[in-house]
Amino acid sequence: MNQGLVSEQDYIKLEEYTLALFERGTAIAKEKDLILVDTKYEFGKDKNGVITLIDEIHTPDSSRYFHLSDYQKICKIIYHKSNYLRNLLENG
Repeated sequence: MNQGLVSEQDYIKLEEYTLALFERGTAIAKEKDLILVDTKYEFGKDKNGVITLIDEIHTPDSSRYFHLSDYQKICKIIYHKSNYLRNLLENG
């Protein structure tokens, strides 16, 4: 906004669209035992100035996914390693 690339009103609308799309993508991924980690959305304006989604969404090329079971295993490993390190630091 500081550079004048987008108006405050458009920024607010883009944020709303982005959050809604990510929420829907997250729900769809969850149905498939996946976690939508991150993604990108590309917007433009049509000839009437209406904000429009202009590219693919939630594809493997534009997004990162984790398998839920793999993510849960990784979290357990990290948790145990951090507890081990904490105990080592606290107790020598």
